[in-house]
Amino acid sequence: MKSNIIRASVLAGTAAVLTACGPMPSSDMAGSAQGEFFLFRQQGGALAGTYDPAGFGGDEVRRYIAAACTGEAISGYREGASTGGKVAFNATCAQGADYARGLYEVERIGGQVIVEGTVGKNGQMSHTVRKF
Repeated sequence: MKSNIIRASVLAGTAAVLTACGPMPSSDMAGSAQGEFFLFRQQGGALAGTYDPAGFGGDEVRRYIAAACTGEAISGYREGASTGGKVAFNATCAQGADYARGLYEVERIGGQVIVEGTVGKNGQMSHTVRKF
């Protein structure tokens, strides 16, 4: 029971942050110094974030961010330089997004990559996990 209350509080807090922040420039989403993870945001099918090229390549990023999209299909993928040697990216969900908006973390753990998202749809927040 206590863990459900804590989980509900965390989700409510995350919902408030996502709602209050609005669109976030991709340069604000820093990854780890070792390049083991990166963050991206999806809002209305638009994807944006940054990654460390020491940890991920552009083809990998395209694959993992597609997890936020219906049919795992993206279009219009673009990259550019960001601060601190990071690479900024933007793309669009080609067939729309599974959720209205979300904040996602892509993390390399051992031999797998995990894409975790805190997402919102119809006023509800939930957590998604996809393993590659």
